[in-house]
Amino acid sequence: MALPALTLTESCYKNMFSGCTNLVEAMDLPATTLASNCYQSMFHGCTSLTKAPQGIAVEMFPIYSCTDMFNDCTSLTKAPILSLTTTASGIRLVNFCFQRMFKGCTKLLEVQETLPESSLGNECCQQMFAGCTSLETAPKLPSTSLNVGCYAYMFQNCKSLTKAPALPATKLITGCYSYMFTGCSALTDAPQLPATTLAQDCYLFMFTGCTGLTEAPNLPATTLANSCYGGMFNGCTALAKAPIISATTLANNCCQQMFAGCTSLETAPELNALTLTTYCYEYMFNNCSKLNYIKMMAIDINVPSCINNWVVGVGTNGTFVKNKDATWNFTGESGVPNGWTVITE
Repeated sequence: MALPALTLTESCYKNMFSGCTNLVEAMDLPATTLASNCYQSMFHGCTSLTKAPQGIAVEMFPIYSCTDMFNDCTSLTKAPILSLTTTASGIRLVNFCFQRMFKGCTKLLEVQETLPESSLGNECCQQMFAGCTSLETAPKLPSTSLNVGCYAYMFQNCKSLTKAPALPATKLITGCYSYMFTGCSALTDAPQLPATTLAQDCYLFMFTGCTGLTEAPNLPATTLANSCYGGMFNGCTALAKAPIISATTLANNCCQQMFAGCTSLETAPELNALTLTTYCYEYMFNNCSKLNYIKMMAIDINVPSCINNWVVGVGTNGTFVKNKDATWNFTGESGVPNGWTVITE
């Protein structure tokens, strides 16, 4: 079968071969002008598909154009090349265009070296490679103009991925990197994070469950946002070196659960903020069973739940460095850990 059309219409090939479990080879797709939903779920669940089209080269990828296109193609080993034929400005990877495109392609090994550079639409690459458990090398992500949730969950549970792509953007948007590498248990090399002004949920649970990660990238941001670092390294059981946290002005929930379950961490990052915010450090070091050093310089902690249960399950002996002007004296799981030595600066 050939599909010779060069200009497509809305939903024209949507679900066309969905669930065709005996389909082994896909036809070429020569269209240069796509439409919304045109390839959505086109080969979804084609579990015998071993050969995808060589490439898709277009002026732009419209909304939902390739959503779920190869979702659950569990025999596919090589992804088609996705490319833009113009360098026009504006958003050319439009909302949801690559969402879940290769999700669950458990044998996928080969992807293009670099994804197209463009301003990104909302959730355009969300879960794009989620569950690609054989993928070892991620494509480069050169775009610096992000959008809401654009890379969220992108490599979720890519359990063979060892190195993350560089993330050059310095202007972040709500949820842009949230859950991006969650469950990437082989990841040993995290990208640098150069942004100095953050957005709500931008790094939320970004590396949660990355059990091979031993060292975190430093965090140079000085302007935080609600939940920006929430759960960022949750469950990183091999993490032995915490990042430098540059910010001294906090936001609500900003570090909530940030290092929870980091069972190899012995020294906390210095926490130099003098004033805390609602839920800012809640559950921050929960079950960090080897943790034995915290320096937290807050003077006043009267805001709601700012250090609620933040040191549950830490080491039984340790050193806590406290501000000499501190007005608080809480101890236990929501204060200075019981049995620890307190010194002041």
